[in-house]
Amino acid sequence: MKKIGEMLVESGVLASADLERALALQRGMTKKKPIGEILVDLDIITIDTLINYLEIQLREKYKC
Repeated sequence: MKKIGEMLVESGVLASADLERALALQRGMTKKKPIGEILVDLDIITIDTLINYLEIQLREKYKC
C-alpha cells in the first residue's frame, strides 16, 4: 500500500518539497501526527483532498 504523501506527489497534487517540509515537521514532533493531518494544518491540501486520497488508499488495500 502506498503512503498518502507518495500518492499525492505522484498525482501532482503535492510538490515533493511540500512533502519534505511536512515530513521534517513530523520528525520534530514528540507526539507524531499523521502526515495528512500535517498537510491540512499547513493549508497545503484541503481536508476533502485528504479524504479522497484516504479513500483511494483504502480501496487499493482492500481491493474494492
